Parts: sequence; structure tokens; C-alpha cells
Amino acid sequence: MAETARTLAASLLLRTLHEGGYSNLLLDKALGTSQLSAADKRLCAMLYYGVTERLLTLEHIAGCYSKRPVRKLAREIRVI
Repeated sequence: MAETARTLAASLLLRTLHEGGYSNLLLDKALGTSQLSAADKRLCAMLYYGVTERLLTLEHIAGCYSKRPVRKLAREIRVI
């Protein structure tokens, strides 16, 4: 499957949640080696930084609809 802006952003978010680290360094490295177009790189950055910035809000909203506590959901589900 070809890499898209959305799959790259999701992959980076998973790494951030799992490993921690500096978001700007992770993103810069990933975009530097990516074959995405300039527009897709911008979309990836917007998605990545947007979710990172609003993570608590997004988890609160997800928690309103989940029967399980958000922190107990699989990382992949939280990122999606």
C-alpha cells in the first residue's frame, strides 16, 4: 500500500504515543525521507500537529462514546 499523508500522520502519532520524543524532530525526519508531494506533506503536518495539540480534547470526546476508558483502548484506535 502506498504511503499517504494520513497513514504517515497516523504512524507518527503512534510513535509519539508509544515512544515519546520531540514531535517536530519526528515529523521533520519522516517528511524528509517521504516521497509525498508538497501538498501531502503539508496535510500530514497539519494532521499530526492538530491531533497532538488537541489530544486531550479528542480523547474526552471519544470517551463520551466509548464504553471503555479511552486510556484502555489500543493505541491504534486512539490514534484513529
